[in-house]
Amino acid sequence: MGTKTAHKLELESELRKSINTDRYEFYYQPKVLANSHSLTGVEALLRWRDKDGHYQAPVDIIPLLESSGLILEVGPFLIEKACHQLKLWQQQGLNINMAINISAQQLLDSDLIGILNNAIKKTDCDPAYLELEITESVLMTDIELAYQNLIALKKIGVKIAIDDFGTGYSSLAYLSRFPINILKIDREFVKELPHNKDSITIIEAIIDLAHNLGLAVVAEGVENIEQIAFLEAIGVEEFQGFYFNKPLTQCDFNRQYLSQTQQMLENTI
Repeated sequence: MGTKTAHKLELESELRKSINTDRYEFYYQPKVLANSHSLTGVEALLRWRDKDGHYQAPVDIIPLLESSGLILEVGPFLIEKACHQLKLWQQQGLNINMAINISAQQLLDSDLIGILNNAIKKTDCDPAYLELEITESVLMTDIELAYQNLIALKKIGVKIAIDDFGTGYSSLAYLSRFPINILKIDREFVKELPHNKDSITIIEAIIDLAHNLGLAVVAEGVENIEQIAFLEAIGVEEFQGFYFNKPLTQCDFNRQYLSQTQQMLENTI
C-alpha cells in the first residue's frame, strides 16, 4: 500500500509539472457517416508521456487528474490545444467535427464558459464544429448547475454529446430538458451485436428515444461488418471503432486523411 501511495504521489507530481507541455497530447479516433463511411469527425483522446517518454495508460492518468483536481488546471490547455488543431485542419480543407471529453468538475466549473470562449477566440476556430462529450451520470451530479452551463455552452454554438449512454443513471425527464445534440451508444452494447437479443432491444430503444427527441446517434466500439449492417438498418447516423480506425497520432491522422482531402481538392480545381 505504501509503494502504491508513493507511486501515486510521484505520478501526480509529474502530471502537475508537465501541465502546458507536449507531454500532454491527443490521439484522434475517426468517426464516419453511416452508409457512405466518409469521415465526419474525430474524438480527441488524451495521452500522457512520463519523463522517460513512455505513455501511461489513460485509465491510470485520467482518474488521477480528476481526483486530484488537476483536470481544472490542465483542462484549459487541452481545450485550446483541440481548438488549435481543429482550426489547422479547417485551414487545410478538412472540415470535420472535433469531440472533446469534459469531466464532471469541468462541466460544473464556473470558469468553463470563459475558458471555452477564450480558446475559440484565440484559435479562431468555428464552434459549430466542436462537440463536448459528457457522461449521463455527470448530468445528475448537480442538475441545475449542469443545465445552466449546458445552456451557456449551447449559446456559444458547440454541440453536446452524451457519452456511454445506457451505462449510467439519468432521468428521461431531465434528458429531454437538457440541450443535447447527440447520444453515443456504449461499446458494451455494440460488441454483442447482432446476436445478443438484450443488446438489440436496448439499442433499438435508445435509437427510438434519441430520434423522438431529435438527437443524432453514434455507435462506439464498432469492430465488424455485421455490426455495421445491423446498426445502419436501424438508423444509426455515425460510427466510431477499430473497424474504421484506431486512435491515431496527429502525424498518422494527417498522413491518412489530410492527404486524401488535399488530393480531392486538387482534383476539383
